Amino acid sequence: MKRTIQRIFFFLALFLAVPLVAAAQEGIIEGTVVDGDTDESLPGVQVFIPDLGAGAVTNIDGAYTITGVPVGTYTVEARFVGFRTATREVEVSADETVTVDFTLTPSSIDLNEVVVTGTGGPVEKRT
Repeated sequence: MKRTIQRIFFFLALFLAVPLVAAAQEGIIEGTVVDGDTDESLPGVQVFIPDLGAGAVTNIDGAYTITGVPVGTYTVEARFVGFRTATREVEVSADETVTVDFTLTPSSIDLNEVVVTGTGGPVEKRT
């Protein structure tokens, strides 16, 4: 009888410890994004991990935080209209915060390459 109670307590303790171990297998990626020409923070930049489909948008100070990132090595991308996309390789460890800062460089757009097409047709009015 005593041995049975000991086994029950052992399995109960093991069962309660498993969620704690599983929760500890995540990390955080945070950082800031600035303009390469002016060194000013860029709000509204999309920073994401394509492999996970997870990401964040920078705040008014150019800061972002991606929580709940599983342990592993990932490519992190920063995208913003009018700037070149920047990528970084990041290794995330359990219960650690990894800082990844981006400096985006402006991208020029050649408007001569934009083609606009349309078709004209008769306009009908309801009677």
